[in-house]
Amino acid sequence: MSLALKNLRTKYDDIHKMTVEKEHDLELIDKAVKKITEEERQVEKMTGGSMIATHAAEAELERVKYDHESQQLNNMMCVHMLKRMKHDLIALQLNSNDLIESLHSKNQIYKEDSVKHRLAKEHKLQSKYRLDTLMKNIDHE
Repeated sequence: MSLALKNLRTKYDDIHKMTVEKEHDLELIDKAVKKITEEERQVEKMTGGSMIATHAAEAELERVKYDHESQQLNNMMCVHMLKRMKHDLIALQLNSNDLIESLHSKNQIYKEDSVKHRLAKEHKLQSKYRLDTLMKNIDHE
């Protein structure tokens, strides 16, 4: 039994020794992490930002790029529409000028035909009047 207790005691001592070593290693790691964290803070102070701020700035940059590209696309569409509207305006003005010229031409033809019609009517009335006067002269004779 004393041999079993002795073996148990040596195992306990070995495990306790490993535990103390692991705790010591853990403390060293904690010190290293604190040291690295402090160095990171100093670097952040010198560079003016942290990783979180850098990621936020990159995300903002992506959003601004997307907005810029969207606005460029919108601008290009507006410029295209404006060019198209200018071409349509020129085409409409040419068509309007053609229609106005046609109207003037038709008005001129109408005036000429009106004059011809008026002259023909006058000539008809004069002929009718002459015929009536000749018929009266014939009746009187």
